[in-house]
Amino acid sequence: IFRELVATGLVVGLGRYHPMTDSGREFLEGLLDAMAPITGSASLGTPLCDLASNIAVRAIGEIEADGEGGEERPSARVRAFVGSVLRSSADGTEVTAALLRGLLDDETGAAVVMPELEALLRGKGEGRSPRLGLAALDLVFRRGTGDGARSGLNTQIGPITDLVVDLNPAGVREQVRDLLQKLPSNHVIRSLLRKIGDPEQDLRPSVELLLEFLKKIREDEAAAVDSAFREFVRRMSGSPTRVAQLMKMLGEEDKESFFWGAILPALLQASAAEPSNQTLIQTMSALSPQLSAHSAIIGDFVISSLAKQEALECSDLAVFDRLHPFLVLRIVSKACFDRVVTEGLETRLSAEGHVLVSNDVLGFLIERMRNPDEDLQVRKVCSELCGKMNPNVSFSVLLAIFREGIGSRQHAVSRACMYAFCSSFANHRGSAPMVMHSRSDTLSKEVVRLFKAISLQADDESKK
Repeated sequence: IFRELVATGLVVGLGRYHPMTDSGREFLEGLLDAMAPITGSASLGTPLCDLASNIAVRAIGEIEADGEGGEERPSARVRAFVGSVLRSSADGTEVTAALLRGLLDDETGAAVVMPELEALLRGKGEGRSPRLGLAALDLVFRRGTGDGARSGLNTQIGPITDLVVDLNPAGVREQVRDLLQKLPSNHVIRSLLRKIGDPEQDLRPSVELLLEFLKKIREDEAAAVDSAFREFVRRMSGSPTRVAQLMKMLGEEDKESFFWGAILPALLQASAAEPSNQTLIQTMSALSPQLSAHSAIIGDFVISSLAKQEALECSDLAVFDRLHPFLVLRIVSKACFDRVVTEGLETRLSAEGHVLVSNDVLGFLIERMRNPDEDLQVRKVCSELCGKMNPNVSFSVLLAIFREGIGSRQHAVSRACMYAFCSSFANHRGSAPMVMHSRSDTLSKEVVRLFKAISLQADDESKK
């Protein structure tokens, strides 16, 4: 048989029929018929297996390219050959593996194989079963998809992964899991997220499998996973509850794995895009340990969000939009918050005792806290956060602003500072930094001065 195939391979590769004649087409279809019996042979070496694959791909390419308008595509004999190859997958021979890899690596071959493979996996038709389809794919990917994977085959990995993930696992659960282990994690994660986004699907089995693959991602796969989750939250923008359910389930099962650094930016993005729904903010509160472990991500998000807001008028933004970055800071732990504040900190007191405000976290908090045009809820949260940070960083700056507010009779600013100091004492009552002991007398004198100044005024703002 193979002496004939070698000679015929030269004919197909070097002496194509142009234009294709009926006899030439019959010859090539007969060639596929002749090859079908050898797909179950276990005695062929790798060179002959590769030769069989090349001949089949070339022959199918020539036959399909010759089809006339209205003629059934693919031809019945091509489909029969592909069907015989897929059915022989149960034998697990190298020649079948080579044929399948070769066909999937070729655009024309893949167009023939993929519908037949889908029919197998879905059990459509007599003699077709998911087990046989999984066996065929196991042959294709038995050596993984590493550096040796060809570009044509790589383009089919996404659709193939979708087909496998969509299988009802009853009866083939272990086969599905084993095959998915051989596919790239980023493709599996993307397919699982697509399935999770379907409200008709049971969430837990898919989330459990997703967590298993998330725990295995490498550093060089983090960008692809981040992209997959961003795509997921964009697609689910009208259904934040589904995103919240996913994140909550992941958070309940895992607190500190590497993958959180890859998926938290997508969650932050999603929570910022849903001003009318508090679901994701509540979800982030439940994920405080995971968020707090990634202070760099939190800092980048908060600073970039606030910088974008600075370019807009306050009236152009809803209260939730202005409040959102500060709510994120409120959620994280004090240790994380302090790391975010001190990273790139430039806001400070000058030698003359004036506050020099910069575009860092403390600077943004101060500006929003003392801005009379800002919403009261935003100002209150900013005051609270000024009290959350380490007093060694904030105390002297707040005291200077407090004095300025008293001197200029800006009672709203003085009130905001008072709230910040109360928050600071509450947050650090267990182990107060030395500055709170050494400067508390100074603060108390300023408070007395404020009350005296207010007592001399009878306007409504003073009474308030």
